[in-house]
Amino acid sequence: MSKIDSLIISTIRDFGVYIPDDIVSLESMDRVFFFNLCLQCLSLIQQDVLEAVSFIADEDDLNHSICSDLADNFIRNGYSMELDFSVFLYPEPDDILHVLTWLTSTISYAREQEKKGAENSLVGGDAILQALSAWRSDTSKGDTPSKPARTLSPMFCRILEREQEEIIHDRFCYEWKTIPVQGIRSLQENPDCSSKVAFHRIQLSSAALDPSSTNAEIVSLQADILRCNRVYYTELHNVKKLEQKITTLKQSIDELNRMIEFTESTIFQKQKIANVIKDIDVYLKRIHDSCDFVTSESSKEEYIYQTERDEISKYMDDLDSEKQTLWEQSQSLLAKIQENRQEIENITAIISERKHEQEELEIMMNHLPQQALREVYTDRLYQLSLRKKETQKRISTVSEEIVSTNRETKEVIERIKELENQIELAIRRAFGSEAEGSTLFNQYSQVKRLFHSFITAMSTIMDVDDTISSILSQCAKVDIPVLCKNYDYVVRDVERLHKENEALEQRIKSLEQTSFR
Repeated sequence: MSKIDSLIISTIRDFGVYIPDDIVSLESMDRVFFFNLCLQCLSLIQQDVLEAVSFIADEDDLNHSICSDLADNFIRNGYSMELDFSVFLYPEPDDILHVLTWLTSTISYAREQEKKGAENSLVGGDAILQALSAWRSDTSKGDTPSKPARTLSPMFCRILEREQEEIIHDRFCYEWKTIPVQGIRSLQENPDCSSKVAFHRIQLSSAALDPSSTNAEIVSLQADILRCNRVYYTELHNVKKLEQKITTLKQSIDELNRMIEFTESTIFQKQKIANVIKDIDVYLKRIHDSCDFVTSESSKEEYIYQTERDEISKYMDDLDSEKQTLWEQSQSLLAKIQENRQEIENITAIISERKHEQEELEIMMNHLPQQALREVYTDRLYQLSLRKKETQKRISTVSEEIVSTNRETKEVIERIKELENQIELAIRRAFGSEAEGSTLFNQYSQVKRLFHSFITAMSTIMDVDDTISSILSQCAKVDIPVLCKNYDYVVRDVERLHKENEALEQRIKSLEQTSFR
């Protein structure tokens, strides 16, 4: 325990305030004891503070309202430091030290002022008696005829009246605080108090002017005046005090009525809030249960989603591998188509050679006699027929290869369409309308469109190849003279086919570049 704490506690005990022996320092005070101690000390300064603030029994009674009332009473009694309800509701050691220091100093100063007032009043009464005794002794001797008592009476009256008013006022300003309240009834019982004081003052002035009056009569009149003035001022102060108390009580009653109305409304609002809180608790409990259920369901859905996603990822990997395989097969088919085109070009070159040979033979037949070089011509025709048969065999072989290639391509296309349908159904089952599923489905749709464009181009190429094969088969069925006759038409058709093939090659290259991107 510090010296300051022990000094403050001992000073408060000297004031008559009870502090238990187990309270040895300011930090050992709890907030309930601190509140009651401050209220009891403040009642020594302001006696009516207990009418506005009451003592508390436990911490449940300590609230914001009662702490605010006590803080307001401190401020009204001159507490100059910062003070609010938190000092009493949540006291700290520094706050306790400041408040108790102010209380001890204020109570000590008030008691010193009361002691000084009592001493001054007693000294003033003694001074009056001493002055009266000295004046009586001086005037009663009458050593010289030039100083009779009547020559001092006017001066004595003026001095006595002036000092009487000042001393009696100061004395009764102290006595009205210490003498018990007599009430308004005393004024009703003594209605002529002021008239008695005036009557005694007149008697005193007449006795002072009358040379036959004795000093004993003057002293008795002075005593009567003092006694009447004391009663008069006492009753006057009691009346004023009672009027102030009545005004204070009326204000307190109005304040209490307002507080009662406010308390009733507060209780009603609190009941409403309590009911709302109960409903909120029930609703929060339901929400909590719903959140638990949703959490469990979301964990299950997340597990299922992760499983299906893994399966779809695996399936997509398989599809990518199959796509790569199909791409390789399509490349091999393109290579075969290029070979078939090369063979068609070779056949076209052979046909042109045959035409040239036919022209040469026609020229030779026109220049030769009818029987000349008959065998040579026959051999030449026989060789041409053999070459024609070989060419037809080669054309039939190429046509068969083209047909088989087209059949394989159609089978691959049908298989690709089935896989696309399976992939689309799997994506829709796994993702539904989710953003990730929508993105994946859009990418898949784009790849699907590109692949369909590629398949369309392949189908067009196959149709062109079928057309070429049909043309070649028709060419094989036609004899050499007819073929030579229609050679110009064949050349035009071949050129048109070349142009179409070039356009298809450019389109396939552009599709390949787009798909690789």
